[in-house]
Amino acid sequence: MEAIQQNIAVILISFFLIITFFFSAFEKILDWKNTTIFYANHFKKTVLKSSINFWVGLIIVFEIITLGLLIFGVINLILDSNTYILKIAFEISSIVFLMLLIGQRIAKDYVGATSITVYFILNILALYLIN
Repeated sequence: MEAIQQNIAVILISFFLIITFFFSAFEKILDWKNTTIFYANHFKKTVLKSSINFWVGLIIVFEIITLGLLIFGVINLILDSNTYILKIAFEISSIVFLMLLIGQRIAKDYVGATSITVYFILNILALYLIN
């Protein structure tokens, strides 16, 4: 119980990111056709236009890995007061957000890049709090 009280902000940020990555990954998977059409259009004037399936697939893999680590990390924190797995989850999550940011900047979608920045800041806050 003490681990929960001491880490409530980290746990809440974890749940926020769990929800975010769950819906992001599984919306892409369940609606693969429309997802790839959307991203093909979004990146049609960029160097990424010919490899959309690869990049979307890679993002999904990273999102699912991050999702699993976040879930396992929260459970580990609550049961064992251990933050090691959760710290790794936040680090990988940061990489995912940086990948998404690069994509938005390549597409010159500055509004999209700004929204990713908000997630990234929240993620960095969790990393700061967990140390």
